[in-house]
Amino acid sequence: MKEYRFRDAMIHIPKISGDMPDLFVWLEKQKLVRPAPSYDTCVDIHNPIEQQEEVVTFTTLAVPVDRVRAFTRENRLKQVEAWQKINRNKSLSNDQMGAMWQELKNPSSAIRELQINRIPADAMAFYRPFHFPPFNQWGIYILLDKLFAYYKTLTRALATRAALDPVSLMHFVLFEIFHHEFFHHLVESAATTCELILAAANKPIPVYMDYWNRKYDKIFSTHPHNPLEEALANAYAYNSFTFISRVQAGYKTLAVRMYQSVMKNYWHTEPKGYCEAMHYIEGNQIPGASCLLAMLLNEPSCGDSVPLMKLAKSVMPNGFTSFTSKPEIPTYFVAKPDVIDAFMKIVPVPVDAYTSLFWPLKTEQMDLFIKKKKEEEKKFKEAMKASKANRNGYDD
Repeated sequence: MKEYRFRDAMIHIPKISGDMPDLFVWLEKQKLVRPAPSYDTCVDIHNPIEQQEEVVTFTTLAVPVDRVRAFTRENRLKQVEAWQKINRNKSLSNDQMGAMWQELKNPSSAIRELQINRIPADAMAFYRPFHFPPFNQWGIYILLDKLFAYYKTLTRALATRAALDPVSLMHFVLFEIFHHEFFHHLVESAATTCELILAAANKPIPVYMDYWNRKYDKIFSTHPHNPLEEALANAYAYNSFTFISRVQAGYKTLAVRMYQSVMKNYWHTEPKGYCEAMHYIEGNQIPGASCLLAMLLNEPSCGDSVPLMKLAKSVMPNGFTSFTSKPEIPTYFVAKPDVIDAFMKIVPVPVDAYTSLFWPLKTEQMDLFIKKKKEEEKKFKEAMKASKANRNGYDD
């Protein structure tokens, strides 16, 4: 009998560190990547350069967010303080707070009759996978012109609503779009995890590239909500709002719920896949993630298997899949300097905005008002309950 030696088994384990550049080198050596056009040569990645009216260097317009926030933290805080002093140095009247409270208490009713149409998230931003060299251009690209256009559409639609002011609304839009794109990173990270495991077992398979080539194939895409990744990306953005607002109280939590109602309102106007997000929100994402894992492994019929359901619930594709954290993922604002300046006047701390939903508004007055209204409602319910109990006792 041949003696088993652990050292022999170690031969097939990829020898890479936790750094992304090392991973890129390994992926390239394993022939698991596919070179793609560099953004240095064209501004529109979706159309051939010869079809573009004006040839512009893409990377001159893509400003890394790290550079946008290259001020010291002290300077950024000063910018926030200046914004607050100019824009929120006044109190709301009781009538204004009352109107906000009614909308926040019943968010679905407040936006039900609104007609909001929008382009998909991927038209306002996109994710370039690291499986497409050049590796220094992977990451999330946010197209500020299109983001602004949608933001203006949304502010007009919500102009008669008191609860969502224009500044918080822009922060919500940015948070939503970023998280939609970040989900695409989670999917690529999940596929890469599979590639690493298979390579360690000496069975290298280009999981991500095979999936990329298949995911829009009508024969392969038999799932009723395909492209499923887009439905799950919309749902992930929605669910991220819920997660980030759990630790908050008062106005922020209620405003988030209202914006989530806005999201539900326009999903049905989006293309196939995107419009099916409703099926995967509020704890229902696990079956969808399981089906997506099956697609990554080219076994689209086994999405309801116990092993994949367990993986989808415990490991991937969820936040634990990510090879790069949200604050560290390369993120770019694609716009001319004047557009970036206009954006920064509304969103002075962009990374904090799209990762933790920080916004510079002071909400203490509204928080106290909401607390008071909740206490009043609680006392009213207790009084009604006591009155009912007394009536029942009298009838007996």
